[in-house]
Amino acid sequence: MHKVLTVGTFDLFHSGHITLLENCQKYSGIDGIIVVGLNTDRFVSTFKNPTIYSFQERIKILSSCRYVDRVIENDSQCLKSMLIYVKPDYLIVGSDWAPPRDYVKQIGTTELWLAEHGIKLVFIPRSEDSQSSSKIREAVIANG
Repeated sequence: MHKVLTVGTFDLFHSGHITLLENCQKYSGIDGIIVVGLNTDRFVSTFKNPTIYSFQERIKILSSCRYVDRVIENDSQCLKSMLIYVKPDYLIVGSDWAPPRDYVKQIGTTELWLAEHGIKLVFIPRSEDSQSSSKIREAVIANG
């Protein structure tokens, strides 16, 4: 039984999100806890297009997913305070954030800091046919 944290926007909830959360459960175990740090609308708008679903709508969608035990607000790129608060055994993210991207630096920490806090960083591979909110949005726009 472990505690897992994953963080993201989870807009246009799709099969790729489900696959990520299923993998979170593999690390947490059936009786473990999966916490989702959900990016706020304000935070998302600083990096990419505004979300289709509002923060409150995305909370409701995620909270209804059987793999999610708790949804908390994320309004910062630096995740140190969230990691201290949640105390996860695993921080799980999609492989689109794996090296050469420096995810650890981006979230305002170091591999040493994670290790000192007993947090293992795991990158979950994306399947070739995996959906993405960006792909869905592009398809909707293209098909008008």
